[in-house]
Amino acid sequence: MAPISPLPHSDKFPDSESYVESLLDFANSSSLFQILCGGIHILDFFTREPDLYATVLPHSWREWFQDYRVEDVLDSLMRENLDQFATVGGAEQQNQGPDLTEASWRGGPYPPESLLCYVQDIRKHLLRRGFQPPAVAGKPGVESVKQGSLTRKIVVGMKPKKIHEVQNFAQYVDNLASEISKESAHGITHLVDFGSGQNYLGRALASPPYCRHIVAVESKRHNIEGAKGMDVTARLAEKEKVIRHKREYRSRIEAPNSGEGMVDRDSDDHPKGASAIGAVETNGTLFPEREVIPNPDDERKGSIQYVEHMIDGPDLSLVISQIKNMSRADTNDDTTGGVQEQLPGGFGGLSESSGCGWPELPPASGINARRGASLDSINRDTHFISLQQPFPDTPPLASPPQSLMIISLHSCGNLVHHALRSLILTPSATAVAVIGCCYNLMTERLGPPTYKLPTLRPRPNPRVEATSAAHDPAGFPMSERLATYPHKYGEGVRLNITARMMAVQAPENWTPADSAEFFTRHFFRALLQRIFLDRGVVSAPSAPDDIVGGCPTSPDIMGIEPIIIGSLRKACYTSFTAYVHGAVTKLSNNDPVRGPTIASLMSGLTDDQITDYHSRYFPRKKDLSIVWSLMAFSAGVVEAIVVVDRWLFLKEQRDVIKDAWVETVFDYQQSPRNLVVVGVKKNVAEVLDLNR
Repeated sequence: MAPISPLPHSDKFPDSESYVESLLDFANSSSLFQILCGGIHILDFFTREPDLYATVLPHSWREWFQDYRVEDVLDSLMRENLDQFATVGGAEQQNQGPDLTEASWRGGPYPPESLLCYVQDIRKHLLRRGFQPPAVAGKPGVESVKQGSLTRKIVVGMKPKKIHEVQNFAQYVDNLASEISKESAHGITHLVDFGSGQNYLGRALASPPYCRHIVAVESKRHNIEGAKGMDVTARLAEKEKVIRHKREYRSRIEAPNSGEGMVDRDSDDHPKGASAIGAVETNGTLFPEREVIPNPDDERKGSIQYVEHMIDGPDLSLVISQIKNMSRADTNDDTTGGVQEQLPGGFGGLSESSGCGWPELPPASGINARRGASLDSINRDTHFISLQQPFPDTPPLASPPQSLMIISLHSCGNLVHHALRSLILTPSATAVAVIGCCYNLMTERLGPPTYKLPTLRPRPNPRVEATSAAHDPAGFPMSERLATYPHKYGEGVRLNITARMMAVQAPENWTPADSAEFFTRHFFRALLQRIFLDRGVVSAPSAPDDIVGGCPTSPDIMGIEPIIIGSLRKACYTSFTAYVHGAVTKLSNNDPVRGPTIASLMSGLTDDQITDYHSRYFPRKKDLSIVWSLMAFSAGVVEAIVVVDRWLFLKEQRDVIKDAWVETVFDYQQSPRNLVVVGVKKNVAEVLDLNR
């Protein structure tokens, strides 16, 4: 079930412990790494004297970069075999290796030794991202892996990247759940998807060949409604059909329009999705609630239940209560057929039968008989479950779900933290398999980080200061090892928002066209900041602790929030002149507080002046591109630190966690955030024995 190595680290380390210790030592001792990962910001590139390029990078590096294109520099950082270069402390010291002063690479000199050392250190501390599908990887139990591509109806709404992610992760989750079921006393009964969104993953897992039972937890109502519509397209739910009590319906229409007897759809007394069988309720427009007619093919499928819930901590009691608090309307007490769920919002018709290899739910006593309207069109061998409005005299299910597995495909920020802690704190949770993303949205547990060079230490703006100094116990780092790790600057590993934002880059996927495009965008934004400085929109960094890019000149009016432009129309990136006009127009129109001031200070700026700025600073665009490339390359280690911290947290829960590991689940070229963190609990009996 678990890979041989719990972390996909380099072969240069004999085991995971050696890798973790080296990773933490490098991250907390390398000054250059700390500067490139959080110590500088691209907005400072043209506003500081001396400029960042000369301040940050060694002279030997800058001389070598002059002889090569940015594309060559990227190759040397990520793709070239370093064995072709002389190794530090190696054969060249014994006159057995190439002479660095005479050796040639791509028509120029070899990289300086200090640069080679740095690239080597970064590379060996990156987590391996190579991926092979289970059938190719030769893992134990491959014969049990269900092979099946997603059908056209399941992939509705997905882009190729999402199809790749869902297809591979669904297969991985199903295989993992099957392996856990073989080794544990209780099989996995439900998969709880944190932040399900449009429920692409859950829909695939609920369909053949997996046929899993999904609890999709999502905080946004429009995502849930959209997902339900796609469930119909995927034939996981039937189109809604209206069942009316015709005589009562006509009487309501003919009644005076006094509002008496009307039912508000949004009323708490009549929740959306309540059963309309035998009901005569209508809403404000005299349209009755609708019942889902089950699909005859549903006995071959799994099921999906949607729960609208904002996950802001590890407590899953509200989610679990919605799974437990279900009632049954029986069509025949002696039936042996499957169970149909009516999902919140009126979707249902999903089978719980053993057609997918799942145990049937235990029978409940006192099941209600059919009521009201005729159900001749409904399968008699079907139980209906209303998750929204149970009948008054119907008891809840005999038992709650016995075994939950928490899953998530690309959980933003702290959502992964909540999922991992939920595994520890939720008795019915058996395992977790989550893939993180958006590390910039994580909060910080230890407060703001410090830097070695005071001149590169920015004063946070209020928003960043509020998040970084919040000391959020749910933030990074999760593990006690990182939280208490001693180093020369103090205690604890810290990553500021700039470092975490860079960690979501994927420089190995950059094509020449991609690189040219976003290097141009970064150059335009940094140069516009210089114009802001010269026009008085921002002031020059006059103190070591000044804000990134300079602070606004009128704090009483403009505050000290940095000027954030965001995205612009594509036409704005065709030239620097178009970019300046587009950015100033957006700031002037969209910011009611600072907009008039910016418009006034930027008035009178001519196209000739803008062109002159571009001409004077264009030769330094390459320098900016190289620094950005070094930042993105180095930030791969930041992502490794985040992922290792989550793995360490699980390993520290020795009384509860049986096994924990990290591995890749899809192709890095298709989706660079491809590392899944997996944790499996011990059996209940093992936990009780440990606690005696």
